[in-house]
Amino acid sequence: MPPVLDVVVLLDCIDGEASLLEFTREPDVENAVASLGESIVANPSWDTFKTIHLLARVEPYPLLAAIGEFSNSERRRLQDLAAMLQFSLRSFRYLDYRAAERVATRLAARLLKRLGAERLARATFTAIPRGGLLVLGMLAYLLDLRPEQLHHDPGVACETLVVVDDCALSGVRFREFVQHVSAQTVVFSPLVAPEGLCLAIERSEPKLEACVCGDYLQDLAPERFGREYSAWCETRREQQGVDPYWVGIPEYVAFAWNEPQTKYWNPEASRFEPGWNVVPPRICLKRRGSEANAAPLKVCRASVGCIYPADRVLWAEVNSDGDEVTVLVRIPPDASEAPQWYHLDRNTAVCWSALIRDGSVEGAAAELRERYDVEPEVLRNDLAEFVSDLTRNGILRHVED
Repeated sequence: MPPVLDVVVLLDCIDGEASLLEFTREPDVENAVASLGESIVANPSWDTFKTIHLLARVEPYPLLAAIGEFSNSERRRLQDLAAMLQFSLRSFRYLDYRAAERVATRLAARLLKRLGAERLARATFTAIPRGGLLVLGMLAYLLDLRPEQLHHDPGVACETLVVVDDCALSGVRFREFVQHVSAQTVVFSPLVAPEGLCLAIERSEPKLEACVCGDYLQDLAPERFGREYSAWCETRREQQGVDPYWVGIPEYVAFAWNEPQTKYWNPEASRFEPGWNVVPPRICLKRRGSEANAAPLKVCRASVGCIYPADRVLWAEVNSDGDEVTVLVRIPPDASEAPQWYHLDRNTAVCWSALIRDGSVEGAAAELRERYDVEPEVLRNDLAEFVSDLTRNGILRHVED
């Protein structure tokens, strides 16, 4: 029996690859697809799937999909990844070190304006580890802070404590941190955060004088949910378990040193669990090394010839009852349509490989004659019939010379 497989499209660049190139910071599509695939399989969540293969096409446009034998919960996790990729590519805010320095310069100017030079010189600074430490280091130079102002014990009393972080997306880390602060007055200074979150923290925390941010992240939730926005907010608040400062969907942000951990709502367990990270390890220090033991991405390639796979066809060798089976899947552009599967036995799998390597019946027949003792005319006729069948079913394209 052939394996019962499922396919989840993770990325579909049928409308163009510009956002993929910008997201990965790669010079071409080939490297961009490889970089994104490397980033996905480097997630610890990827190793929890019993049977999964990550397949990609580069030509005529990037297409990335996972195939395997998925449970309902596994399929939801992959659909969550697909939605996250679509969202991230559309609204990605990446700060390399130079960009972070520019925003830190703006943050320093805003702190100086808010506190004034005299009060700033008396203030104590601390950071929420670990990203906040990098931002605090920048501020230390930009504001010419003295060594004794850089204080890392929030439990020690002081007049004004400035708490620095690289980003605030929900305020959870600040809420936990501020509970242990003994300062008379607190100023929270994330490098980037949604403006609505900053205002909500100011209203909620009695010790907080101000939330001074370097740059604001846009809240995309109203646009994404439209008329359902209010209902989504209520559901999100219930899921949080504690009363959140603010609910929304900030732009997807990452830094040269860190990609904030995302959260995934597991409906079966009724709790949030660690979500996916998708920023390529090459441009994110925290993810560096996570790709070392990752399963490889399989890029489906075909030679240029008169016979070639249709645009949205992927193929792979999968294990079924101890045997390697080649499967082909044609993914329709309309997500509401079912994918089309082909399972090849050992002989037809060899024919498929020869055809996509050479791109012609004649070339594939010549290759196979070296391996099999078959009459040339019989072999050619069998290949032609195979090509005709797959062409008729939309798996192959056959352009006559």
